[in-house]
Amino acid sequence: KMKNLSAPDKDRTFALFALNKFMLTIIKYAEKEVVTHTYIMDNDRARLLNSYHDITFTDNKLRGYFNKYLHWMDMLFFKSIGLRIYDLGGIDVEGYPGVAAFKKSFGGYVEQSFEFIVRKGIYKQIKHIF
Repeated sequence: KMKNLSAPDKDRTFALFALNKFMLTIIKYAEKEVVTHTYIMDNDRARLLNSYHDITFTDNKLRGYFNKYLHWMDMLFFKSIGLRIYDLGGIDVEGYPGVAAFKKSFGGYVEQSFEFIVRKGIYKQIKHIF
């Protein structure tokens, strides 16, 4: 809610999960889910969709360490399953300069990419054309 994000499309999320194309990773501390990352994947790339944290966990420094550690563990996991690209899912230098600096600190490069969803009805119409 704080980031003004819309709720994820449940059908899309469950479909991606069923295809092993959706991943959720969590850091727990004292039985509390402190940091959570969600990803979508293809055969080559893991793309970060969202990074959430529990706002009731007030140790910002520790929460920051947990977030960095979770990114590191996620990278190692994705590498272990053969993915080549760890996509941090966008960068907003003006809106979130601290997050942008964090993402840039990994090196790599910034690329412009696009994401789209094919809805069932439209897909059926296009399929019949071809």
